[in-house]
Amino acid sequence: MAPGFPWSAAFRNFIFPPSCFACGTLLDHHRDLLCAGCQARVRPVTPSDPLYILAHARLCQDGLCAGLLALYHFASGGPVQDLVHALKYGGLTGVGRELGSRLGTQAYRMPWMTDVDLIVPLPLYRSKQRERGYNQAESIARGIGGVVGRPVSVRVACRTRWTDSQTTLGYTARQLNVQGAFEVPPSKTARLKGKTVLLVDDVVTTGATTRACAAALRAGGAGAVIVVAVALAEQLP
Repeated sequence: MAPGFPWSAAFRNFIFPPSCFACGTLLDHHRDLLCAGCQARVRPVTPSDPLYILAHARLCQDGLCAGLLALYHFASGGPVQDLVHALKYGGLTGVGRELGSRLGTQAYRMPWMTDVDLIVPLPLYRSKQRERGYNQAESIARGIGGVVGRPVSVRVACRTRWTDSQTTLGYTARQLNVQGAFEVPPSKTARLKGKTVLLVDDVVTTGATTRACAAALRAGGAGAVIVVAVALAEQLP
């Protein structure tokens, strides 16, 4: 075997062959996540998408957030949902890091990236994080940080109370559900003062939760908040 052969990767591939997270087809590399067929079903988000335009308006039109970047459309039953569910409910944080790496590659090309000071994952409520064992947004944020070279700050913002699941709620109900659910601890305001923050979420639907966290960051001293997410879901009325 040639010197420097990646024994650990070869052993892992032998014991745990990489497979598509959507259909189970065997893959050549773990980083691929999806086979070519499932990847072809993924719709990238573009600035001209009506979905992106609506999400951007809801997050940014009043100046609360300074920008939005997302990679994919989130469709029920689609391969992006399979990836997100593997991350959120399957404990596969490596999926989050890989998605974050892809998101970081896109963010690195954006003109606002030079202004970003730190990366903040959308926090989970402490009991939810204990139950799950990790915060999926932090996994994504770590992947972004590895590409763009900015620090990830997991304690700058916190979730102050439990909120009901947003899944069955409409736009207005979602806003009320998360109102005042985040804060910046007084001990963290000095670190945040005047900084441009990259706020990381997995999927943005109405943007209500993201806006609530962005409002807390701005109230805690952040100069600007830019939202980045793996995917945008259908915007609810």
